Amino acid sequence: MLLPLMCMTVYTLLAVRVVVHADVSLNEVQSTVALNLRAWGVCLRMDGTIAWEGTHVHVQRRYAKLKPRRSLWRRPQLEDLRKNKWWIAAALRSLHWGAADVYLRTGTDEAWSTALLAGAMRSLAAAFTAVMGQRMPCDVRVDADFDEPGFLLSARCIFSAVPGDIMMAVIKEAVKKTQREGFKWLSIPLRA
Repeated sequence: MLLPLMCMTVYTLLAVRVVVHADVSLNEVQSTVALNLRAWGVCLRMDGTIAWEGTHVHVQRRYAKLKPRRSLWRRPQLEDLRKNKWWIAAALRSLHWGAADVYLRTGTDEAWSTALLAGAMRSLAAAFTAVMGQRMPCDVRVDADFDEPGFLLSARCIFSAVPGDIMMAVIKEAVKKTQREGFKWLSIPLRA
């Protein structure tokens, strides 16, 4: 009785769709991050401030007692990304993208450099949306602030994922990778 119940629970957890709302805001004063995970009518929210210290990113809860910051994420080395890019790409392909909104406001001391920077950011945004095509609905807005120097980046992304789909995509990519490297999967006939 316990085994079928455990199998049903695992299957249910792997088949549930998890919707993620991610918000990031970067500026000179205080950078923030908010992450909402929704599944089965339950919403888990993480809201905090971001601080870069050397090669580490620190996130501290925004509405809590002050505690010593702990390192959340080490900047990945290029070798780490190259080694793991096959399963990262497979996991990203299995996500269902809802929407992405990016707002950038930038300004420098001089008008010519502000215009140059804003134009470069607009062209990068246009290139990004052209590459993404119809895979992700994306709204990108870039404004130049000629009054005073400053930087503000606000991004919001909504996507959903099914943990079972991610696992299957990574397993399929692992099988393809082992076949490309020369390992062949052989089935041994059962002899009775």
